[in-house]
Amino acid sequence: KVTANNQFNRDLGEIVRAQLARVGARLNVRPVDFAVMIQDITSPARNYDAAYLQMSTDLVLNFHDAFHSSTLDNPFHATSYRNAEVDRILDRAAVTSDRKVATALWKRFQRIMRDDQPMTITWWSPDLIVVRERLQGVQMDVRGALLTLPKWYVTRN
Repeated sequence: KVTANNQFNRDLGEIVRAQLARVGARLNVRPVDFAVMIQDITSPARNYDAAYLQMSTDLVLNFHDAFHSSTLDNPFHATSYRNAEVDRILDRAAVTSDRKVATALWKRFQRIMRDDQPMTITWWSPDLIVVRERLQGVQMDVRGALLTLPKWYVTRN
């Protein structure tokens, strides 16, 4: 399923369909209304085999709602994914303050996600923000572009 009103998603669905056809797999791309797709994905019936959506996230990623088996009835757990090791990692990572331990946990989590593929991220679109030299006080980082907005000012030249 792809959203009918999004040409990019429809085009990407056709690209994936064509690539899978080259290896003998059949995929039917079904454009549907966005509201219908969200209902199909978040309803308890999970009425879909695959769906292509765009998503964004906050600075702090919350994998618990999307992948922990305790949230299977949650609409944000659209994949119906269940893995006891992932549950243990997410539980432990949430309370781990040791950076070395947390790094090891998140690396293991990433390897499992790569291997199990409950969700596939096809691309990431980084932001490119350009400001004129006259705009001073601008500092941007991973937390966002408007982080220091109250300190911005414009010089005459």
